Amino acid sequence: MRIIVRPKRGWRKVVFKIDDEAFRRIELAGSKYDFRVDETLKVLIKGDFLTKREELDVDMLVGEIKRLEHELYKIEGSWAPLKFSAFGIARDNQNLATD
Repeated sequence: MRIIVRPKRGWRKVVFKIDDEAFRRIELAGSKYDFRVDETLKVLIKGDFLTKREELDVDMLVGEIKRLEHELYKIEGSWAPLKFSAFGIARDNQNLATD
C-alpha cells in the first residue's frame, strides 16, 4: 500500500510504501485501541507513542486528577448554599424589576 503524506500548507509530499501484512497489523492495532487508521499511521510516523516508563507517569496523573476532582466536589459542596441563595435573590430582583 502506498501512503502519501502532504502538509497542510505547501506543495511537498512524502510517499510511504507499506506491505499489506504490515498494514493489516496497523489496522488491527488501531482497532484494538479505538483509533482510526490515519491516526494510527500519524502516531507511528511521528513516533508520538508512550513508552513503558511514561505509562507509569500516566497512572500517577490519573490518580492526581481523581484527587483534584474529589477536592473540587468538596469545594463546590461548601459553596452550594451560597450559590442557591444568590440565585434566589437574583430571581427576586428579576421579579421586582418586571412588576
